[in-house]
Amino acid sequence: MGDTVSLPLYYRESFFFEDSLFHSEPGDRPLGVEGDALPYTAMGDDFLSILLLCCFIMMLLVYAHSHQTIIYHLKNLFYIPRTEKVTTNDAVNHFRLFPVFALVDCILLAIAYYSYFIHVVNTTLIIDTSYEFIAIFTAVFALYFIVKYVVYNMANVAFFDSKKCQQWNHDFVFIIAIESVVLLPMVVLQTYLGFSLQSTVYYIVFILLLVKIITFYKVWVIFFRQMSLFLQIILYLCALEIIPLLTLWGSLVLITNIIIVKF
Repeated sequence: MGDTVSLPLYYRESFFFEDSLFHSEPGDRPLGVEGDALPYTAMGDDFLSILLLCCFIMMLLVYAHSHQTIIYHLKNLFYIPRTEKVTTNDAVNHFRLFPVFALVDCILLAIAYYSYFIHVVNTTLIIDTSYEFIAIFTAVFALYFIVKYVVYNMANVAFFDSKKCQQWNHDFVFIIAIESVVLLPMVVLQTYLGFSLQSTVYYIVFILLLVKIITFYKVWVIFFRQMSLFLQIILYLCALEIIPLLTLWGSLVLITNIIIVKF
């Protein structure tokens, strides 16, 4: 190994040392004009894809473990039974179905509302990502279902016997399951196949109306079929269905206005 030779400063630097033409390496500033960034699309959002896949897997797992209960409720959806037999397995499946289908329903509704927001409102938010938006409104829908479930139980226990209350709890869970199952295909199609927003809104509104009709029918069958009290059932449904739905819509509008950047 030889000794290291150090060149004098005047050998290493010259008059043209600072000139850009003296250096053959590329400069710091790139040549050309920077292009426009690709617009955001839900199809290219990996988080939404994973979320929808998780929803589908959760629904399959629940169906695999509780398919007999689901088929039983589906067969008796519009059937008026003379006697309602609730077994221990039905009670276990009830507590298994409600959290999963309620969570899936909340996630799907939050994704649908997010799609509506980016197509219609399309303004700057105080939150940075779609993940936070979906998480916030998933929590809002979850709070809606929890409060609605608790209020239904409080009202039913106060006015009806325990057998009818238990029967309604099972049907309430099944109605939520129906809503989540029929919402999943439209949310997937709107996300990946670019269905028009107008068609998606019409479909979701139709599904919500259908769910409300089924709810009204089951309430009448379980609680008011033998009473023939038309005014009472109207008051019951307005207090436990219409008012919570209007409150939910007002909450969505209020929270959306809060997270929008005001210029």
